Amino acid sequence: ELQGLKLDEEIASDVRQRLMNAKSKFAEMAKSQKQITTTTEWVHASNGVPAMAPAGVHGNKIDLVVYDHASAVFKSADYGQLALGTMIQIGLSNWRVTELPEIVEEGKPINNGGVLFPMPQLTPELPTNEAETSEIAKLYTKLSELEKELTATEKSAEIATLEESKAEILEKIFFLTEDAERKQDWFENISDSVASAYQSNRFPGGLKFLDGFASRCEKSGDTKGLDYLRWRSIFARYGRVIDIGNSRERDAALDQLVKDLIQFQADFKTSSIAADALCQLGVHFEISSDQDKAIEWYTQTTERFPQTNFGKRAAGALVRLQGKGKVVSFTGEDVKGSKFSLSDSRLRDKIVVLHFWETWCTDGLEDIQRLVEKYKDDVVFIGCNIDKDTEEFKAYLAKNKDFSSWPHLHAPGSVENSPLAQQFGIPSEPMVLIFDGEGKLVESDIPFSDLEREIERLRRQ
Repeated sequence: ELQGLKLDEEIASDVRQRLMNAKSKFAEMAKSQKQITTTTEWVHASNGVPAMAPAGVHGNKIDLVVYDHASAVFKSADYGQLALGTMIQIGLSNWRVTELPEIVEEGKPINNGGVLFPMPQLTPELPTNEAETSEIAKLYTKLSELEKELTATEKSAEIATLEESKAEILEKIFFLTEDAERKQDWFENISDSVASAYQSNRFPGGLKFLDGFASRCEKSGDTKGLDYLRWRSIFARYGRVIDIGNSRERDAALDQLVKDLIQFQADFKTSSIAADALCQLGVHFEISSDQDKAIEWYTQTTERFPQTNFGKRAAGALVRLQGKGKVVSFTGEDVKGSKFSLSDSRLRDKIVVLHFWETWCTDGLEDIQRLVEKYKDDVVFIGCNIDKDTEEFKAYLAKNKDFSSWPHLHAPGSVENSPLAQQFGIPSEPMVLIFDGEGKLVESDIPFSDLEREIERLRRQ
């Protein structure tokens, strides 16, 4: 199930560790706690509306529906709360707890939750300045009280009011904080928590609040991080519509997202996040079959951010989009270290097919298996696996040995970071490129349904 979520490897690794921790410590936790007994009454879940994490926003390959800070209210001798952490929807109706539940105790930070939308702890490290400590400590107490009220209500209007009050307290803490590093942490926490509350419909006025917060920061000279705030707002707005909108509204949201990305890269020209925006614009227009605009945005990415992964990916996309009819370079190696190069003299007069894939998108492997046997004397098929987890790739081939009858190169990182994918700026998977006997690029994205026809055409030349 975890593999099926197609998470970014960093997040997947985090979830995997949380699951292992839950498995090893649950019995000890259940036995040591005293609040929940056989007579405890479970009052309600205090999760609000589940949030949507659209594909690509957090490195995930598919849309995810989550409760990132789930909890349940119970009544024993007194009311209590069990923090369930991040819960992820599997299929249409199943929810999975991903980590060790925790009894919420006043003054004690909650360790679980926040896999996709990190939120500030209720009891962060106190500042060292005495005056600052006194004022912020009072705000921490108010924040803790608000969190309790939020867990005790299911009324949308009350939740919205409490979320707004919480955001206002977080802002006060931000402006009172003097330490630059902690100040930046609070800034990002405000951006994350308010954007998440907006996207999950707990704080309908969340984006308006963030706009006001940004203006107040500019007036005070606290401009560091405004790019991050805008970025979170853009995708919270988009994610909200994707979550609840109809097809027409989703199409409009995508159009608005493109406009927002264009404006973002113009407003924050030197921000490292602008590289992401530029590359996303290139991918969008390429997938929308507007090659000229795709080339325009990819070019900007390479010119403005050449040393970033986005810049390298965009440079590879330009090679692929502008390389038709030309000899292009491509190299890689398999998991055993055997090297491959398109310039290898042994490929002269051979048609070469490169197939980019991951274990979550294996479309076309059966087609290639059939074609490998049929054209074994004329065509060289090369799999280019870019799974983020090398062991998953190796395990998949071990389990599906029929797909091992042709070579598979491998470099982890998926479309974003794999050196294999970056050489051609692969925007999505699966993707197939085909080269003629002179090593010239013939097709940069040929559908499997047309592959055999194209091979036959090239054989006749």
